[in-house]
Amino acid sequence: MDCRRTEPTTRNERRDGIRHDRNRPRPRRPSLRKKAGPWAFSRRPIRPVKVRSLFRPTRSGYNGWNAATPRGPDEPLAFPQRTSNFVNTVLFLCTGNYYRSRFAEVLFNHLAELERLPWRAVSRGLRPDPEQNVGPLSFHVRTRLERLGISIGDDVPFPIQVVEDDFRRADHVVAVKAAEHRRMIADRYPDWESRVEFWNVHDIDCAEPATALPMLEAQVRRLFLRLRSLVPAVEHASRTGAVLETDVGVR
Repeated sequence: MDCRRTEPTTRNERRDGIRHDRNRPRPRRPSLRKKAGPWAFSRRPIRPVKVRSLFRPTRSGYNGWNAATPRGPDEPLAFPQRTSNFVNTVLFLCTGNYYRSRFAEVLFNHLAELERLPWRAVSRGLRPDPEQNVGPLSFHVRTRLERLGISIGDDVPFPIQVVEDDFRRADHVVAVKAAEHRRMIADRYPDWESRVEFWNVHDIDCAEPATALPMLEAQVRRLFLRLRSLVPAVEHASRTGAVLETDVGVR
């Protein structure tokens, strides 16, 4: 005799008049959830994706520069590996840091800010003369920048004498006139002479500002385009660990 209970025991069984065998597995209810197709979205919460930076972090540098560890004079001017918001530095040199190098610095930073290029410019003087140059900036530089639509405000620093630490922390160095500045650099900083790119932009005693500043502007724009074309190469070097030297061209 089969003693297994077959009487309805639950409320649903009694309501529906269904007899179920307790020792027998019940049929599974059909799922009320719709089958997911390629058009359906998952109900799982979206987890944030952690993106690893292509560049290694570095410490804060000199005068607010985000520079890497200083290099010696025998090491190449390489693009350092940095974080995604890294900033490379180009150093402009002239005699007094009053006229040509200041114009190049402001113009380059303006172009870099417009196109978000990870480069910033600073300027120094090889032989500043505060008695000869009155004020922090030449009047001709301010006038030319206003014509280009570049405003620099009234808080302008005074000329600064270059030191060897400036060469170490710069990724690219430009002296605006070879005939004037090569000997100065060779006498005071002989280890860094081979790392400097020399241009040929005359001072105010050899050329009028209406001639010299447009020439300097053209040189700065060419340098800017050259450095901008190297930005993908910097990212590739950061992945592979290769050393990338700046192309200083004809000296």
